[in-house]
Amino acid sequence: MTALTLDFLAGLAHELRTPLGAIGGYAELLELGVHGPVNNRQSDGLRRIRANQQLMVALIDAFMAYADTVAGDVERSREPNCASAVLADVIDEMREGMQRRAIT
Repeated sequence: MTALTLDFLAGLAHELRTPLGAIGGYAELLELGVHGPVNNRQSDGLRRIRANQQLMVALIDAFMAYADTVAGDVERSREPNCASAVLADVIDEMREGMQRRAIT
């Protein structure tokens, strides 16, 4: 990757992280009840917002780490991941929509 490409990616990552930080912070404030009580269904929705916000930040971080590795700035190592835990998270995220559509 060229220095220009890496600069572009760094700027893009910054521009994406800024609104994602605001989304996470505002969801946290809502969870704390700053605008009034939050019921269980709303709390679940806010949890999903925060989980997806954190996933997006992690994807940006991983992409930037890859760019750094390609540029030769950083060495990366592989770590094992538990597929059943990843699938459980995916199923949890999709459960409500699947139930509404009677998908098993």
